[in-house]
Amino acid sequence: MGHAPDLRESYTLLSPDQLHGDRPLQHAYVREVEGILLPYRRIRSRIDAISCELASSFSRNAALFVYLREGSRRFVQEIAESIESQGLSVRFTPLPLTAKSYHGNTSTGKVVIDETELAAIRNRLNEDREITDVVLIEDIVDTGLTMMRTVHDIGGLRKDPAVNVSICTLLDKPGRRLDTARDLPICYVGFVIPDLFVIGFGLDYNERFRDMDHIGIPTKEAIGRYA
Repeated sequence: MGHAPDLRESYTLLSPDQLHGDRPLQHAYVREVEGILLPYRRIRSRIDAISCELASSFSRNAALFVYLREGSRRFVQEIAESIESQGLSVRFTPLPLTAKSYHGNTSTGKVVIDETELAAIRNRLNEDREITDVVLIEDIVDTGLTMMRTVHDIGGLRKDPAVNVSICTLLDKPGRRLDTARDLPICYVGFVIPDLFVIGFGLDYNERFRDMDHIGIPTKEAIGRYA
C-alpha cells in the first residue's frame, strides 16, 4: 500500500484567498471556516493514488466495496470518477451501510447499524461466492468505535468461504484511537491528521459543511451556531 502523508507534526491552514488555482471556498462558508487543512486538488491527487492502489489489489481478486454513509458518499463518488478517468481495471459498485456513533462532534459511545442494509450485504456475499474481500470505505477513522463494530459485523456475514475485511479511509486520526481499536485493518489511507475537528468533503457538523469542496476547521462561532 502507498505511504499516506502524515500531517500530525507539521501542517498549515490556508485562508480562502490562498486557494490559488483551486476551487474557491463556497461563499456560505467563508466566515465559518478558521482555515483549510486540505484543499480539493490535494485531496483529489491522493484519491487518484488510492484508486490505483485499489486497482492493484483487486483487479484479479473479487472485492465488495461498502461505504459508510453519509460521510463517505463524496469520497466514494470521487473514487468512482478517478477509476473511470484513469481507466483502471477494478469492479467498483459499492453498497451503502449506515453506521453511526456520533452526534455533532461527540461520540455517543453506542454504534447503531442499519440492519436492512447489512442484510443486503449478506445477500450479495451469498450470491457471489467468488468475493474474497470486503473493503469498508470511510471518511474518517478516529476513535475506531464505529469501525470495530462494522468490521466485526461484516466479517461474520459469511463463514464459508470467509471474507477478508479491510478499511479504506480518507482521513486517519490515530491520536483519538481507543486502545481496543489499535489493530483495525486500515490498509488504504488518504491522510494521517492531528487531533483536529475537521469538516467538509462529506464530513459534517450536524449536517452542515458536507458539500464543502475542501477539508477545513470550523470557527468556534460556527460550532456554537450549529450545535
